[in-house]
Amino acid sequence: MKYINAPEYNIEYKRRIGAYGLLTNDVNQIAVIHTSTGYFLPGGGWEDGESLETCLIREFKEEVALEVRVNRKLSEISFYFYSTSMACHMISEGHFYHCHALGPVEGPGEEDYTMVWMTLEEAKDKLYLDNQKTAVWEFMKSMEV
Repeated sequence: MKYINAPEYNIEYKRRIGAYGLLTNDVNQIAVIHTSTGYFLPGGGWEDGESLETCLIREFKEEVALEVRVNRKLSEISFYFYSTSMACHMISEGHFYHCHALGPVEGPGEEDYTMVWMTLEEAKDKLYLDNQKTAVWEFMKSMEV
């Protein structure tokens, strides 16, 4: 696990393990979820008893009503931060995967979640969490080979 920052002294952090997808289209844009809080990679919190890949597939269905196939794991990146939406200090332990879209599933997805396509550069600049920005930057660099 790569840590992109260090915890602040004498602060207790709530651990949040999550799986996040880097889903690209045929013009190398990346899927990003826009919410009232900001921009995030599709994905979310891992639940006991499920694999990280199952978590990611579930989150895509719940958030944007999209079925995906998980291709491969890209990275594991953690980030310490204060969550304004949860009003606590958190460590986001992100597991990042490259995904492929299989098609829509029944259901509306999350009411206030909108999937938008951005260039990798735009996503790297607009994403809310630094570990997600870092995952996009690393993915972008791997494509420049």
